[in-house]
Amino acid sequence: MGLLLIFRSSVYSGGSSGGLIFRLFPGDVLVIGSNLPIIAAPGDDVILPCHLEPAFDVQGLTVEWSKPDLKPDPSDRLSRVEYVHLYRDRKEVPDMKMASYFRRTELFIDDMKHGNISLKILNVSEEDNGRYRCFIPKLQSRVKAAVVELVVGEKICFGHVCGSKLKVIQTLLKPQRQRRRCKLQILRTRLQQMVRTQSNSSLHHPCLGFCAFVVTFLSFLHQQIFIYKNIYI
Repeated sequence: MGLLLIFRSSVYSGGSSGGLIFRLFPGDVLVIGSNLPIIAAPGDDVILPCHLEPAFDVQGLTVEWSKPDLKPDPSDRLSRVEYVHLYRDRKEVPDMKMASYFRRTELFIDDMKHGNISLKILNVSEEDNGRYRCFIPKLQSRVKAAVVELVVGEKICFGHVCGSKLKVIQTLLKPQRQRRRCKLQILRTRLQQMVRTQSNSSLHHPCLGFCAFVVTFLSFLHQQIFIYKNIYI
């Protein structure tokens, strides 16, 4: 029975703000969020992913979704916690829910028996930006919570691509990055071929081979200058 070493930046134990889990014992259940932010545009429906690993039935447990960076209401003497979504006794508890999320959130009830505690938020707005914490207080594990970040940006359209600015940029840049990788691979192959050719020439006369290499290399760079421009523009 050895120790299991795990690294996940989105997972932390209890109320700790750290992101590293260095020691877990066999049999522990992990609450797993997302290492990447969830990107959306105003009006979108989003899913904040969170699940247990290995799969574990949580239908009989309390599941809390909250915003850890949200400051409590100073006028509330009891400093009561308001939830984005609260699941308790096998049903949602709307009375302790933030008013801005009323009738806008839901869990995947049927999938909770498989450890899925992802939260669906309907019709998001920029006010929904921020970090969300999914927490199972009575889970028999050292890792009871995970954090997921939601980024809601202005909605734009560019050609056939619509969505938040960041999402549109990522979509448009994907084929461009693929073309750049292809051009770099072609450039690398041609340089390797050129070096092999000039290396064979240097076997007959080292000085002539070196001079021919320099001339060929400079000529090659001149001819391929447009590739560099396309790669770095």
